[in-house]
Amino acid sequence: MVVADQQRGFTTPCDWAEILRGSIDGNPEHVVTVCRHLDDEDDPLLTPDGWVYDGSLSQTFAFAPTGQEDKSVAYQGHVDGLDVYENKLTGKKGYVGRVPEE
Repeated sequence: MVVADQQRGFTTPCDWAEILRGSIDGNPEHVVTVCRHLDDEDDPLLTPDGWVYDGSLSQTFAFAPTGQEDKSVAYQGHVDGLDVYENKLTGKKGYVGRVPEE
């Protein structure tokens, strides 16, 4: 068994598999990372049932190095019992619930 990270590749050396990055669906902006056995050069890309590129981790991945988290997420305020944060990389908002203090 080997473990592969889609951004950094293999977590340990591996001489029987390879990591490839390439576009899918004929769209050069739809880039995915795949891991395959060296002997499986003609195998198709396999994904879970219902998987689509739009909204996938391949499309939405963002990385904030340790110590840089505050530069990628901004606190927007407290609304309806939720803390609101905005991801500066994607513009998407995230919400964190808080238990009221007694």
